[in-house]
Amino acid sequence: MIISNIKNNSFEEMILSPVIKEAIDYIKNTDFSIMAKGKYPIKGDKIFAIVDEYETIEKQDKKTEAHRKYIDIQFIFSGKEKMGFAFENPENKMSEEYNENKDVIHFSKVENELDIPACPGMFFIFFPEEVHRPGCVLGEKEKIKKIIVKISKDLI
Repeated sequence: MIISNIKNNSFEEMILSPVIKEAIDYIKNTDFSIMAKGKYPIKGDKIFAIVDEYETIEKQDKKTEAHRKYIDIQFIFSGKEKMGFAFENPENKMSEEYNENKDVIHFSKVENELDIPACPGMFFIFFPEEVHRPGCVLGEKEKIKKIIVKISKDLI
């Protein structure tokens, strides 16, 4: 996982792959204030953005997830939430088998989960097999607008 801020990520740009840099440039150069919820292709099914809006929920009510095919870049456009993070671990307990069509596996229990506050301007890069739990309440319930850029790991 990599955490940074869209306004101050020069160090990350030096070390990231060109494909991830391209996705971050998309985030930097797109006016999300006028974009509705939905899926927006960048490079077909290899790189695409999902604009999402939702209200945060209590951590215990939110499933943890991991992916196999895609890297997630989760950018907080507005609102704040708590983001859970853990490495995949044999002690983690799956609640659902891997769904290849949705590229997601859910867990009912994860070991050593960290809680990270996520505020506007921040982005999180989750690589395949890194467990994350987005959308959790940070303080009080709040409406979030988030952009998730999905990058096929085959491009890296």
